[in-house]
Amino acid sequence: MKCDSCGHINIAGAEECENCGYLFGVAAPSTPKTTRRIICPDCGTASSSASDFCGRCGQLLPVIDFNYAPSPDREPILYAGKYELTQLIGQGGMGRVYKARTRGDQQGVAIKEMIIHRQQSQENQAMLLKALQQEVEILGHLHVVRTVPVLIEGFQEWNRRRFFVMEFVEGKNLEDVLKERGRPFPPETVIAWAVQLCEMLQILHNQQPNPIVHQDLTLDNIILRQDTATRDQIMLLDFGIARFVRAGTKLSKLAGKTGYAPKEQLFNGRPEPRSDLYSLAVCMHRLLTLSDPVEKLPPAIEANSLVPQWLSDLIAINLSEEPRERYESAARMREDLLKGRVTALLQCPRCGTENERALIYCKACAATLLSVPRKCGDCGEFIPYNAHFCPHCGKKTARE
Repeated sequence: MKCDSCGHINIAGAEECENCGYLFGVAAPSTPKTTRRIICPDCGTASSSASDFCGRCGQLLPVIDFNYAPSPDREPILYAGKYELTQLIGQGGMGRVYKARTRGDQQGVAIKEMIIHRQQSQENQAMLLKALQQEVEILGHLHVVRTVPVLIEGFQEWNRRRFFVMEFVEGKNLEDVLKERGRPFPPETVIAWAVQLCEMLQILHNQQPNPIVHQDLTLDNIILRQDTATRDQIMLLDFGIARFVRAGTKLSKLAGKTGYAPKEQLFNGRPEPRSDLYSLAVCMHRLLTLSDPVEKLPPAIEANSLVPQWLSDLIAINLSEEPRERYESAARMREDLLKGRVTALLQCPRCGTENERALIYCKACAATLLSVPRKCGDCGEFIPYNAHFCPHCGKKTARE
């Protein structure tokens, strides 16, 4: 039986549409519960706003869809009885975000809501719920950090919906800004943003008793603020897969975005603070070169001749597959960015001695410092990191 209201196909003899609640009658059909339609963001099916779930894909429907626009001629649509919804901003695999304002003082807020499906297992729902509660806990820990949205209302439940409320940040994400610009950013701009991100990561990684690893540091999650007072300041969003990580812990669920997340996080489930430094280096490389992070990244200076050699080297260091070959901390990386140099030390895997990165062998025990040392293509001897020519045969090096 096809519903005259939403078009959903119901079982024969149904008294009510399972999708929109339309009542079927023999003599004359009843009026639907509502005439407002919600377009499912996942499959595009239209449903009545009286429905909780999409009749086609079974996803919990949003309160408003992407087509919604508030009007002074209509009553505002409320969320949890106290937030006036103005826009559905976006939706991912685990949650969706609304832009809203409080009824009293009209403060701009963002509401993050957990997405569930009608056929979803209890185990999967529990996992998503834990992730949402973890994000609330992390934002609560970071309440004094002005480069992270302020948590306004913690975990709440309303009409099958689980959500929390945070400060709304006016601006655009750097991926959209880069696409609109259509060309690389100047090195000095990227350095200034990277310094701000290092300061944020330093705070995250210094949390006690265990550091917070963001795990989702991408250009999509970095917002360039556009309000006058904070112009050119960036904010770090989406702590949905951020975790308090104890040293040596292996996470049961692998997380991260391909191209931005290092292999120890994406494939091994062992993220650590230096995993975020890898993601930051990918962001810097893309901003400077427009290179696709999914592809093999060339040295930044080869993709853009305006990139200084030291900056290209710094990015290359933090793109290393081995965490120990990257900078040991966001604080050290920030220091070098400010001073325009590469002086990070490399810890010997055998004896633990810190060595200058330009060295090939440990000064204390002579162990090879890099897991994949560079070799001269002609004579096969090892080449120091910053060398332009092989010290053994004089051949010009290919800077990898």
